[in-house]
Amino acid sequence: GNLYIKGSGDPSLGSSHFAPGQNKFLSTWIAALQKAGIKHITGSVISDESIFDTEGVSIKWLREDMGNYYAPGSYGISIFDNMYKLSLQTGAAGTRPVLKGTEPDIPFIRFKNYLKAAPVSSDSAYIIGAPLDDVRYLYGVLPANREAYVLKGDIPDPALYLARYLTDQLQQKGIRVDGSPSCYRIEVEENRWKKGERKEIVTTYSPTLREIASICNHVSHNLYADALVKTVGLQYKPRRNEMISSFGRGVQVVKEYWEKKGLDVFLHLGGLPLRMNDGSGLAPADEVSAGFMGELLVYMATESAVSDAFIASLPQAGIEGSVRNFLKGSKLQGKAHLKSGGITGVRSYAGYITKDGKTYAVAVFSNNYSCPMSRMTRALEKLLLQLF
Repeated sequence: GNLYIKGSGDPSLGSSHFAPGQNKFLSTWIAALQKAGIKHITGSVISDESIFDTEGVSIKWLREDMGNYYAPGSYGISIFDNMYKLSLQTGAAGTRPVLKGTEPDIPFIRFKNYLKAAPVSSDSAYIIGAPLDDVRYLYGVLPANREAYVLKGDIPDPALYLARYLTDQLQQKGIRVDGSPSCYRIEVEENRWKKGERKEIVTTYSPTLREIASICNHVSHNLYADALVKTVGLQYKPRRNEMISSFGRGVQVVKEYWEKKGLDVFLHLGGLPLRMNDGSGLAPADEVSAGFMGELLVYMATESAVSDAFIASLPQAGIEGSVRNFLKGSKLQGKAHLKSGGITGVRSYAGYITKDGKTYAVAVFSNNYSCPMSRMTRALEKLLLQLF
């Protein structure tokens, strides 16, 4: 029969952010198969990513983000942060860089290379491609005359990739696999999916929610944020004949939660406190007011049962994570726990600042600015230093 990998939405399988190494799960799985006496799989290795839908990427995201490492799709199965590194060799200015391969090896991706080498010190390059599609387009410029230059992209179909990856590893360990690797999405499309009884061989557990949330907020991990909002959405009960995506379920649960806590999540005079299309905030249509965020921070600090874990998930400004250079060397270094946020034309910080024994909830958002992002970042630093 088939060997199934049943996903539960955990975004951290094989993640580089957790010890002890990305491939620990793999050796555990193979050891469990060997212990069970399995030497030959007459069917296929099939990923079961059905806990979420196939809309890994919000339809509200920009094309320039899709395909890039910081905007991977979130599915019922994730692997290696859903990210690969593409190594390139560049020559003289004006020439086309040579592709040397990916890490991990993903042979099914077809790259359309429109890159150019230029006399620059850093790249302005994009890996562009649709979710679940094996074609990736390379645009922009790379520094000339580099023996090895790395760009990062998203794994287009993590569930199918993991089935292929495990199949290859099993063959290398002497466990024969007859069928081609597949996943739930493909099996359903081909009318081959059968529910049936399955025998559990081994279970891999995720890190704790506290640990995942900490990584999510420390490094602004968009995959983790999207996977968490979809996981929250699993508790949503659709109305009769309601068609709603995994993203939509999560957004609905989040809004209902904060409404019950007394926060204003609806349209009111002066703006919209909360408009969500995803968990990561990559959709330009997302909107949240500084007032709403301030109320949320006050609630989390004063009323939440998980207050300590939440505050600890926010990195210390000037010291760690995505804010390690923010407020560095100032009197607020180490006294502010802040989450940074930014897309084109948006720069924002939210969290807590402690001064003279008192802790303050802080949310400063800038929208549609026209100066360089570095200048806006310095301006927000100056604002916080003047206030505190």
